[in-house]
Amino acid sequence: MLVMPLSEADLQYYAGFFDGEGSISLIKQRANNFRGYRFRVEVGVGQVHGWILEPLAKMFGGSSWYQRKHSSTTNGRPLLQIRWFSLQSLELLRTLGPYLRLKKRHAEFAIEAQEILSSLRGGRGHGKASPKRLWEIYWELKRLNKRGLK
Repeated sequence: MLVMPLSEADLQYYAGFFDGEGSISLIKQRANNFRGYRFRVEVGVGQVHGWILEPLAKMFGGSSWYQRKHSSTTNGRPLLQIRWFSLQSLELLRTLGPYLRLKKRHAEFAIEAQEILSSLRGGRGHGKASPKRLWEIYWELKRLNKRGLK
């Protein structure tokens, strides 16, 4: 399927949308061997009007699904969720990054983290092999994502 590139106006719109509704995180998980942690970059966005997000899904891939009876939506309407993990998130973040305002630092940290992860043990990023910088990025993103006053 041929996917039309997004116009500059579209990129600005989606960056603004993403600033308000998106999330950028570095996820820490226990490694299977219990000797450390694994990290992965996760970028996501959700919207009850799923057709608005379809161009993003077509352009950048990702995993998408409808979450039924979402408690935070009016009348429990289905919510389209799209998530990009690890390498999938890089193209999205690099494309929207120049237009982001609220989440610009989030995107810069996530891009740096993914570049570090891609250089470690085939991109798996186990804790024992992870450099100190990954932990710094992890805690900085936790701080940036904290709700409430900063």
